Amino acid sequence: MEFTLKCENMNPFRGLIYEWKVTNGTDEIIGVYVGKASNGISRPLKDYKRNVAKIIAKKPYRKSNPDGFRKVHLALHTAVVNKHSIELTILENVTEGQCINLLEQQYISKAREKHGKLCLNG
Repeated sequence: MEFTLKCENMNPFRGLIYEWKVTNGTDEIIGVYVGKASNGISRPLKDYKRNVAKIIAKKPYRKSNPDGFRKVHLALHTAVVNKHSIELTILENVTEGQCINLLEQQYISKAREKHGKLCLNG
């Protein structure tokens, strides 16, 4: 899975809020997903690639939940198959004293307001 990583003025090794964005050949947004990573960007970098590879290989999400792929996994898979553009952007680093869960929910709310049904969260 190829994508562009945008992390201007952000520390990718600290807790952060990130956004996956998929656009088609005419730069029309077809999906946006907001997530959190308390230990930096390494988990999102690995996990999403692995889940897309599992879908391509027709493997289960997990043995206990074989069909557990989320909307974001399916959208990233579709983007790979259709050669759409994928961006991973670090939106904000979490500062000491901030609640990462609350910050993530605020960004998800903004994404829902801005993108409506194109927001892949929940």
